[in-house]
Amino acid sequence: MPDPIKNFCVVTVLQGYAKTVTTVSLQSGDGALLPNPATEGAFNLVWFDATEYPGGIKATEEGLVVDPYIEIIRVTAKSGDVLTIQRAQEDTVDNDHNISGRVYQMMLSATKKTIDDRSGTSGTSGSSGSSGSSGSSGADGT
Repeated sequence: MPDPIKNFCVVTVLQGYAKTVTTVSLQSGDGALLPNPATEGAFNLVWFDATEYPGGIKATEEGLVVDPYIEIIRVTAKSGDVLTIQRAQEDTVDNDHNISGRVYQMMLSATKKTIDDRSGTSGTSGSSGSSGSSGSSGADGT
């Protein structure tokens, strides 16, 4: 099932969290902005330091710099403004998001998984899926 998508969906995390936490509270009302995993399926969010890196990046004299602690998480359940998550998705690292005085946000964004879902390059019938060109029954399969 492809991940649900919504345009311009940014939510604010209520407090800082250590890297092992799998339940996260959002600012009051922000949960309603996100898809419902129970009916629309699980989805990925990009978690970043919005104080230092608005939108996950900042401009410097050297060019654009991405938050070095940016992380993609997977939302598997939602109850109001509380998310149940899986950490360190899509080759990102499970990071602390808890520097005092900073605001952390999560953005529903097109990640590699979302793009692959929509283009058919993953899953059982995509180019790398079990019946795709490199899958078990595809041209490169056995």
